[in-house]
Amino acid sequence: MPSPSPTRSPLLRHLAWVLVVKLIVIVALYQVFFKDRAVDTNPASVAQHLLDRPTARTPPQEPRP
Repeated sequence: MPSPSPTRSPLLRHLAWVLVVKLIVIVALYQVFFKDRAVDTNPASVAQHLLDRPTARTPPQEPRP
């Protein structure tokens, strides 16, 4: 008995349809929830925020007696 060709396998055809449906759902969710979202940023305020952050470096301390 010959094995079914890959294009006729019901399992592969079912998996292909599942992947197509998942891709359509993911694209639809992206379009609905994320596509038109934008964050307004001010380059000056971002630069100021980054420059005001403390660094991990600490000044040297005097040894304890």
